[in-house]
Amino acid sequence: MTYNFKHIRRPFLEVGELSMRWSRNRASVATAAGLSLECERDQDLCRLAITGDHFAATAGLLGVFDFDNNTDFMTSGWEIPATEEEWAQSWRVSTSEQCSSQLPESHIPTSHGNQCTDLFHAPASPFRSCFISVPASPYLESCRAGWECAAEAAYLHACSRHYHTLHPNLTCTTCSIEGHEEQEEEGTVGLTHEVVVITDFECFDDLQDLVSAFVKDYTREHRVVVRYIGRGSPPFGPFEDVDETIVDNGTPPLDAAINAATLDFSERALKSIVVFDCDHPRCAVSISTPKIVKLRETLLTQGIQLHVVTMAALTITSPHSLSKKATRQLIGLDGHTAYLLSHARKRKVKGKRNIREHIVTPIGNTCTQLAVETDGSVFSLQNIKMERKYHRRIFQQLLALRVEEGQEAEKLKCRRCMCGVPCTLCAPPTPLVYSSSSRDELEEEEDYEDEEEEEQHARKKTKKHQRSRWL
Repeated sequence: MTYNFKHIRRPFLEVGELSMRWSRNRASVATAAGLSLECERDQDLCRLAITGDHFAATAGLLGVFDFDNNTDFMTSGWEIPATEEEWAQSWRVSTSEQCSSQLPESHIPTSHGNQCTDLFHAPASPFRSCFISVPASPYLESCRAGWECAAEAAYLHACSRHYHTLHPNLTCTTCSIEGHEEQEEEGTVGLTHEVVVITDFECFDDLQDLVSAFVKDYTREHRVVVRYIGRGSPPFGPFEDVDETIVDNGTPPLDAAINAATLDFSERALKSIVVFDCDHPRCAVSISTPKIVKLRETLLTQGIQLHVVTMAALTITSPHSLSKKATRQLIGLDGHTAYLLSHARKRKVKGKRNIREHIVTPIGNTCTQLAVETDGSVFSLQNIKMERKYHRRIFQQLLALRVEEGQEAEKLKCRRCMCGVPCTLCAPPTPLVYSSSSRDELEEEEDYEDEEEEEQHARKKTKKHQRSRWL
């Protein structure tokens, strides 16, 4: 990004109350007051968003900003107009100049013709299920004016806010794959690494170290999205290197994971979801419900790994099989191994396989069970001293390393992709079930000291100085 003729290395800049972000396909400007403008660079499409106290308290020519279609296109006296002419006349200003809404011919590309009517008006429209929630007539006019792709993208975005899952139907120039046929792609070089973090900030409020760990490798393209499921406006942020913050107020964690899997990712990206489960009873749902079955299928077919950070303790099935050190250091597991604080301190993703058979995910927690089944990971905050900055930092580094390792899995190297829909794996795996057949040799755990690295270094330096004085 360039600002005042100076090149800014990171795609984030704060100037006063303004924060500007820039990625490959998207640019945004946000104010501390809660107003933001986000533009899709490849489709000439911009979206205005308002949060906080200004939401539902901001109004203008197009109506009240509250996602309620009944308050759109009101007169200047805030009444529902009988006709379009009445609405236009109410907002007319006295001027000798005449304004024209006619687009220059150079701005009007070749129209798709009847496809606009087929999408936004016809009884057989693939978007018809959303017509009752989002009136399609303004998007139909934009489509007929030549902005087909922008109109479709805007309508899909508006419908997603009303929980309608729709898919693109037009073949736009932004698609990187030519033609309509499904094509097989091999390798992961050049693909964007994307992570969606779902949280309400109740048990973990500082995500900056985690986000920084996600994007530390500047040789790769990264995109991090935060989906906030708490009440009201997000109490923390904005965070540097976060591409987008989505407010999904009051949504249960697994419903938010469904929204993330279907709405938040690019089609060809390497995808991961991180859920902060702050001891929510909403994760205690049946694993066999249709919604959860559909979520599992989506995660497995697209190769999306689910990682869960929970307040619940990991269940030790055989307490006498673990040493006191291992019990005290235990912080996580996946479908292959267990993780200790010593692994976080040494920044290792190897884990300890020989104790994994004695540990299971928190009983009754569907979020953590899905994480293991999708070859993701589960981390518990029970043995992490959250008041210590060093503990928080090394834990976030280990989580980021585990997410990065998951995005390099062999199964992701062959995908079937088609324009307009997410890529799927050539050979989607079955849900992962832990097996104790593969075990590491028994090894002694390195003890973990509950003091920060900086304190340890200072103590060693002091002792060395004292010895030199005695000599």
